[in-house]
Amino acid sequence: MICPKCQFDQPDSKNCVRCGVIFAKYQAYLDRLEQDIIAAQSNENNIEIEEKNPAEKIRVLFPFFNPALEIGFDPRVHFSFASVFTARYFFYQRDRTGAAFALLWFFGNFIDVSIYMADARFLKLPLIGGLDLEAHDWRNLFNRFDLWAVDQTLSKIMFGLGWAGIFLTWAWIYKNWRTHLKKG
Repeated sequence: MICPKCQFDQPDSKNCVRCGVIFAKYQAYLDRLEQDIIAAQSNENNIEIEEKNPAEKIRVLFPFFNPALEIGFDPRVHFSFASVFTARYFFYQRDRTGAAFALLWFFGNFIDVSIYMADARFLKLPLIGGLDLEAHDWRNLFNRFDLWAVDQTLSKIMFGLGWAGIFLTWAWIYKNWRTHLKKG
């Protein structure tokens, strides 16, 4: 049997031993994608597009997202870089407290992402927006770049970076507080 996703030749089974794709779910995903393409072509002049899956709606409405969506990136669910810009803004405004809390927000995202990364292998957490398992960003990235041998290690590194960043940010807050007390 040849895997329809990674083309790995293997004995008959329910999922690929190389990339982990579940054949029945992958085929259902391809069938839905084909139906959505046919529906989109027949509704070209229709302003309102009715679809059950938000990721498929994004594919139809924004075709330039398609390469990113193919590897599992959902533009609605993203790592929050807004915290970086917020921290930078507060830092340049000389508002250390605001910058510190934006950094806490930033490093807190690392912890959330690490949990989601660790779940890529087990698929136990529900996806935001009720998307199917094929939309699991980290599972798709690990499949795409063949990182299954280090997926849990990467998750632990991300988790550790999050906590280290939070700890260092609190140390910075404490240092600034102590400096402020000495001046005042």
